[in-house]
Amino acid sequence: MTLDRLQAVTHGVAPRRLGVVTEERGGGPAAIRTFLIPDVRGYTRYTQEHGDEAAAALAARFAALVRASVAEFGGALIELRGDEALVAFSSAREALRAAVDLQRRSREETDDGLALPLGLGIGLDSGEAVPTEGGYRGGALNLAARLCSIAQPGQIFASEGVIHLARRVPGLRFGQPRTVRLKGISERVRAIPVVPEVPLPPLPAAKGPSGRRVRLRAAIAVAD
Repeated sequence: MTLDRLQAVTHGVAPRRLGVVTEERGGGPAAIRTFLIPDVRGYTRYTQEHGDEAAAALAARFAALVRASVAEFGGALIELRGDEALVAFSSAREALRAAVDLQRRSREETDDGLALPLGLGIGLDSGEAVPTEGGYRGGALNLAARLCSIAQPGQIFASEGVIHLARRVPGLRFGQPRTVRLKGISERVRAIPVVPEVPLPPLPAAKGPSGRRVRLRAAIAVAD
């Protein structure tokens, strides 16, 4: 996830910019929401190697996949910008199901090959959030973004808050928690891998880390 996006999410507000698609309006009291943030890993490098037209086509396919998962699991698409999205759910269980569904959709075979030629990293957190014009304000957006930033292609990391609300979700299992130290968050956080019981299709072949992933790895430290 890009630095400017992380800085915006740190303050808990989805920014309004050129190219942002907002599909839910603000207003109303604070409520518990689960935020899902998917990010296309290696998008910047892909753009440099394949050009703007190919990158735009990839972004359009990503947008279509996100909208399909959001519609199926009852989420609200708050923001869509190129290689990343912000989605809100009233149900933690449905948010987890949507995250796995999005990973599955992104790896499905189409007539042109894989639905997406790059893997997705996904982060989720739950917490009280206040609707604002064009987004939400709340700490859960910050943590979801930070968890997304450490997810490798194909990984889903959920916070303890998400797992506490969801409890047991048929078809999913939760991996061994990783205690991580995240930039901008004073306390260590337990990042919990979310894994479907039915294996997903294989990821696209990796071509090595992009510059953005190197910068993100430098921004966090994983505790022993």
